[in-house]
Amino acid sequence: FHNCLKEFDSETVIAIQPDLRTRWRKPTGPKHRSIDGSFAINKFPRLKVTTQSADKKKIAWLLSFPNSGTSHTMEFVTDITKNHVATNYGQETKHNKVQVYKDQPEGPFWLDQVKKYPLMFPLTYVMTKSHCGARCVSCPLSAYIESVDEFDARCALDGRKGKPYNTDRVAKVVHLLRNPFDNVVSRLRFDQGIKSLSTKFDESTYANDASSDEERIEKFRNACMDLESYFYINGQKILEHFLPDSLLQDVKDIPCFVEFFKFVKWHNLTFEITKKMKLDSMVLHYDSFEDTKSTSTALSTFLELEDMGEAPIFEINRHYDGYFTQDEVNTIHNAVEQLSSTETWNEVKRYFSLSEPLETKPNTVEPIAVVPGAYKLVNNLKDNDETKFDLVWPIIKNTICPKMKPKTNLWPVIYSMIRKEIENEGHVFLKDEISKRYFFPNTANFEVYEGKNKNSEMSFLYLKMFKCANNNIRSWIDDLANFIDGKVYEKLMTSKDKAVVDNLKKPCAVTAIRDPISHFLSGYNEFEFRMENTLSTLNYVTMKEGSEERFKTFVMEYFYQTDTFLSKNITIDNGFTRKYNKTINAPVTPHLFPMSRFLPILDQLGIKLNYLPSLSKLNTTFPKFVSNSCDAKELMKVPMANMDTHESSLDPKGSYRAAKKVWAEGGLTSRILCQYRVFDYACFDDLPDGVPDFCQQVFSSNSFLDEVLTKRTKTKVDVSLS
Repeated sequence: FHNCLKEFDSETVIAIQPDLRTRWRKPTGPKHRSIDGSFAINKFPRLKVTTQSADKKKIAWLLSFPNSGTSHTMEFVTDITKNHVATNYGQETKHNKVQVYKDQPEGPFWLDQVKKYPLMFPLTYVMTKSHCGARCVSCPLSAYIESVDEFDARCALDGRKGKPYNTDRVAKVVHLLRNPFDNVVSRLRFDQGIKSLSTKFDESTYANDASSDEERIEKFRNACMDLESYFYINGQKILEHFLPDSLLQDVKDIPCFVEFFKFVKWHNLTFEITKKMKLDSMVLHYDSFEDTKSTSTALSTFLELEDMGEAPIFEINRHYDGYFTQDEVNTIHNAVEQLSSTETWNEVKRYFSLSEPLETKPNTVEPIAVVPGAYKLVNNLKDNDETKFDLVWPIIKNTICPKMKPKTNLWPVIYSMIRKEIENEGHVFLKDEISKRYFFPNTANFEVYEGKNKNSEMSFLYLKMFKCANNNIRSWIDDLANFIDGKVYEKLMTSKDKAVVDNLKKPCAVTAIRDPISHFLSGYNEFEFRMENTLSTLNYVTMKEGSEERFKTFVMEYFYQTDTFLSKNITIDNGFTRKYNKTINAPVTPHLFPMSRFLPILDQLGIKLNYLPSLSKLNTTFPKFVSNSCDAKELMKVPMANMDTHESSLDPKGSYRAAKKVWAEGGLTSRILCQYRVFDYACFDDLPDGVPDFCQQVFSSNSFLDEVLTKRTKTKVDVSLS
């Protein structure tokens, strides 16, 4: 037998199911040491697995809201492919927890399955069951305030505690959906803990097949509306927190509506993490199993496994018609449509084809239809509530910059808030509108490197970012061209230059950023250093250099004297230009612009931006970052020199010091800067210090939320629930 196994290559796994009368004794002695290949013995009823030394199989998550048909789907895949499946939840393994990967003790685990035929271990994709987070039946409100990242982590967790496993091996998702009415009723009918949730729950009613449908429906509705149960009390708190008053009034008397809310939220988040993790996905509806042949072909093809077995018989013998009245169904239709993301509604709307959606009432959630908590948060939470920012920030991010794509139609809204702040101080704006260039210019400047990586051609584009170690990074890129066979050149691109990007070999875009407020303060210091008092028409130049009042006035004039700051008809001749032999024909205003300003152009060019969120220890972190982001290990061989110190960084005029003092004070100037840089904070995750405390207060204030979340703009704002 061992000699036979040697004929297989090192990545082959054999699974054997011995006859029940056969006892397997593992050979011992020097002639039976570990062979080059690896093998697995499925020793009934115990499961023993030897993990491959070169384990290349990937995980295909089966993501399902509880009671969506998970067990049937797992059995279906096992039967048609004759391959084992896995689970995140070690307690579901009947005998011993055997991890799928030897180096990953956190999971997932092979699921014990007793079959009449031998099962193999998949070499391509392991279907792995996961329910992720935000799904428990009677949890308090806090369990449903989950960000996409928190939900993501729970998709790789064995239960509710512990450490999630590394998701680098997760490559695909089978997203399972079921008719929401069947899903909700089935979930409550068969949840083992429901009897403890309601004082009116009678488990025997559901267990007794002789009970009439009318009795079961009555017991279900009574249990849902038990005002004294934890299930009802916690459910109402969840709805009151997330739903606007108008929608809450519509659904408050619908039995167990909170479960429909959980259903929608769960699927919204699942679509969100699938996109975030860039996973290949397949949406599978539970009723698709009625077409056994097509579903068998689709699943086996998606998992890259051979379709070699007979699928189990499938009958949808449980439809829960009659649990809700027609009026209730219509109201649920209306609510689910409003709460769903575009992806979720596209998949679940088929189950409402026979209902009649209610007309949208005036002053409902129409402008931000899929943000269930926005209005409630605006109206009911106080500005000094310490938990308020944590609750509203995910909504703001998804409103302003979902998936690093700024909603450019919102910049006039942000500008109008800044303008109100300044006009309240008595300043008069010379123009009705600020230039869009303050937020989103029409061009992006790149330093392009084209070279080789492991004998194959590659390229990366460094997006130039003023006041983010731009000179140091460009110097390192020049060194790349000298040490590695390659070339470097500058390229100014607009949204019409997609053909240029398409002609590059494996293009990869990178940059480095920093905290947005410190970026503006540093930009101001550079502006003062280079421009001196050249802009004589502005009031700030008449004030003492390095004074706090000068910085405050500068910020005001920056917004209401835009023609001067954007002028291209100024020849600047001052101490800086003469000392450094520089020619400056316009103010160096771009040093003050937001770092997120280039993202719309990159999106139009089809470029994903990889960014390093900190300048700390840049000489070691940036080469490694580019190497990993662009899969170009060769670049690590070229060292990056320590960061040079700009003469302006020495703060010769005291401008930086004064600006920092004004920022530390809070107040009007700081509030304006927070508003101006909200796109930066919303678009860029992983900033080491997060959102500053003062900006948290600004962003969670009712006045800010009212403008950003409820103001109608010319273009509809698309927001996803998280």
